[in-house]
Amino acid sequence: MKRLLLMLGVLLMLSAGLLWGCQRQAMYPGAWMDPGRPLPLPDGAERWEHPIGGGAVEAILLPRTGAATDGPGPAVIFMHGNGEFIDQWAPAFRRFTDAGFTVLLPEYRGYGASAGKPSQDAIVEDLVAFRERLVALESVDADRLVYVGRSLGGGFAAQLTERHPPAALILSSTFTSAADAAHDLTGLPRWLVRDKLEVRGVLAGYPGPVLILHGEDDDLMGVHHARANAEAAEHADLGVYPRTGHENMPEGVGRWDDVVSFLERHQLAASPSDSP
Repeated sequence: MKRLLLMLGVLLMLSAGLLWGCQRQAMYPGAWMDPGRPLPLPDGAERWEHPIGGGAVEAILLPRTGAATDGPGPAVIFMHGNGEFIDQWAPAFRRFTDAGFTVLLPEYRGYGASAGKPSQDAIVEDLVAFRERLVALESVDADRLVYVGRSLGGGFAAQLTERHPPAALILSSTFTSAADAAHDLTGLPRWLVRDKLEVRGVLAGYPGPVLILHGEDDDLMGVHHARANAEAAEHADLGVYPRTGHENMPEGVGRWDDVVSFLERHQLAASPSDSP
């Protein structure tokens, strides 16, 4: 019996070690996916680089259009989902740039042309560096900086919020934490998840406005995550879209009318003084 218990213990330790070592491949599949050839960027867009050991992490800056260049305006940092790339998202943020927002799309380590291996600590470090460069621009009003996170990106938006609170936070199809999501999907014990990407706990301590958008039929990240996040936040608007799943979210991150209404309500949209 002692030998059997010992063997079971060894098997459990090996299994836990395997899960510990391999889980990031499932959490960050984009790091092992071929992104294809870089897509053409909108006019005026810039590719930024943040140097790290062994190379650099990239980001795309989309300048505001139709806005004055002699005064700062609002800005957005968008963090995408786990199997996505910044190039594919650049055209989708034309609505923001046309509305007078400067938009930054930071990439994750190992994704696309970015060097390194993805992890919570490493990616948050890159996000902090990109944020510092963004708010240093003369065209950006740091007091009107909005974070937008989709799915996995909502976890990173929350982590960035904990370090550098934005004027507002928009979460689309996002979990309460990566540990909760992994437990729901696979039964993996929460303590075994390496990159926990806590969202609900961050929202509980964030005093700013939050917009939470989710599909009612999301079978990957159940709508209960959105409701729990909204309940935790001090000031949250919750929008649940009927007949909507994880991948068919309107506009990718929520209906534009809902987003712009939220921004206008909290005086974060571009004002007439930002435009000619």
